[in-house]
Amino acid sequence: MLCAPGVIFTYKRLAHNERKRDFILLPKISALLNKQKTSRNTKTDDKVCCAKKEFEFNKDCVVRGIKTVIVFCLGVAVAGLFAASHESSMPLDSVYAMYVDGLFVGNTQNPQRGLECYNNACTTIGDMVNIEDSSANNIYFSLCAGKAKADNSALCENLQNYLLSRYDFGYALYIDDELISINKSKEVVSSFTETIKEKAIEGAKLGVPGKVENVEIASQIKTVDGYFPKVSFKTNEYLYSLKNLLVEQKMMLRSVSTSATQARLSHFEAKKEIQQMPVVACDISYTTEEQKPIPYNVDYILDDSKPAGEVEIIAEGQDGIVSEITLTTLTSAGKTSVPYGEQILKAPVNGIISIGTAIQINSPAPSQDSGFEWPSDGLLYSKFGQRSGRIHAGIDICGPEGSIITAAKDGVVIFSGYKDNGYGNYIIIQHNDEETTLYSHNKSNSVKAGDYVVKGEEIAKMGMTGRASGNHVHFEIRINGVAKNPEEYLPARD
Repeated sequence: MLCAPGVIFTYKRLAHNERKRDFILLPKISALLNKQKTSRNTKTDDKVCCAKKEFEFNKDCVVRGIKTVIVFCLGVAVAGLFAASHESSMPLDSVYAMYVDGLFVGNTQNPQRGLECYNNACTTIGDMVNIEDSSANNIYFSLCAGKAKADNSALCENLQNYLLSRYDFGYALYIDDELISINKSKEVVSSFTETIKEKAIEGAKLGVPGKVENVEIASQIKTVDGYFPKVSFKTNEYLYSLKNLLVEQKMMLRSVSTSATQARLSHFEAKKEIQQMPVVACDISYTTEEQKPIPYNVDYILDDSKPAGEVEIIAEGQDGIVSEITLTTLTSAGKTSVPYGEQILKAPVNGIISIGTAIQINSPAPSQDSGFEWPSDGLLYSKFGQRSGRIHAGIDICGPEGSIITAAKDGVVIFSGYKDNGYGNYIIIQHNDEETTLYSHNKSNSVKAGDYVVKGEEIAKMGMTGRASGNHVHFEIRINGVAKNPEEYLPARD
């Protein structure tokens, strides 16, 4: 419909939580006085409702000037009337045409009522949709003349229908509550979602220093259906471009390069959007292996047909190899590593040494106590038993470098020297036909083969020769050549 010339009211839409019932009254009255002798086409604008006229300075100029002043004064009077009474009731016979974004939506007797309909429609639409359209609406009213009728019910319905027409049903993809994209096709969004997950997992595996055992998506990736602003929708072609780019790059989302050709704008924009996506967090577990040597043991054969101290290597020993496996888990909380088992890659081969024991000496009287005693006052830090896939054939007692090592029991020294078999400097004492003791990794030996020693007598200084990581004495008790747990033969410590 067309309205007679009148006053225009402009209302700017506010945020959903800031809407007001008031409207702003802005009288827009065209300047009708023009001293230039120019002509303008007379045209009625159905939105502004203002008549533009052609003026010429002729013999009727004075008359027309008076009419113009009268019209101008009437306009000012009407504007003042509305400005003073926008909080009060409008005249009963007034009708106003309401426009939203240039579209006529209906007539009302009161602009205030029209704004109430608009706010109510916004609230209703806001409860129906998932995301509100944040773009502003240009709202204005035009005072109409003639027999125009107001219909508030139709106005409210038209407003709601217009606002709802700005939305459409679709599917939105979120990563950790951050909106990524909206599309009308569930299949397209689902396919794009799966591609994101696949590429995120594939990217998480890059650079992992071990064997990947498990990868799980830690980020919350979800698809929500509902009504969204039409301006927010992405086309199928655009999402396919994003998906294809991810597949081609085969890299983490954040690592997609932007240096490729920009010949296709959509392709370039897709790259930019991928870069702006949040990183998809993944929890990943992987295993690493570290190979370590397994020191070999030495089996001793006591040969009384050979002179004491004579040593013959029957078989060379060989170290074994053990692979120690560690499981590492990377999450947003940090990094944890735990032992995950071990695998014997190569078993150690024991060395065999024959030691002569035939001696004739004038020895001092043996001590009254025939039991064993501790060879050092140091700290026991490694016990007898399984260690790194092999038997630890004795105990390790640590102490300062140069600490005194004593004989654990009376006996004859049948070996004192250095061998490249892991023991370094070591001593073997024969106590009787069945028992021998061994003291290894010594810094220096204080006795030689053939010496008779009594329990508690100094025989060596503590050190770390051979295969050792610190100053200590490795002490063994063997019965008939079989290694026994020394703690079962030594007195209990206080």
